[in-house]
Amino acid sequence: MNARPTVSDPERADRAHQVATEFAKGLQRASDADEYDSAFAADVLWGSPFGASVTRFAELNAIHHRLMAAKVAPPSRFEVVAALAPAAWW
Repeated sequence: MNARPTVSDPERADRAHQVATEFAKGLQRASDADEYDSAFAADVLWGSPFGASVTRFAELNAIHHRLMAAKVAPPSRFEVVAALAPAAWW
């Protein structure tokens, strides 16, 4: 039986976990929508816990401004459960 291919590089997993942890800490420290979204790219893809998807920074940032201003949800708690580093395919 052939081994299944993998898409992650185990040699870079520790660094991926460090980067993800620092990212999560930044989200946790954020006090407003602009600070919260500061690390996201213009073409960010964001999924909600309810199955909705947002595919642009401006749309996501506007949503976060509305939600934070309305104080409709308790503060989030971010935790890195697992992190993978993509393997090079070229």
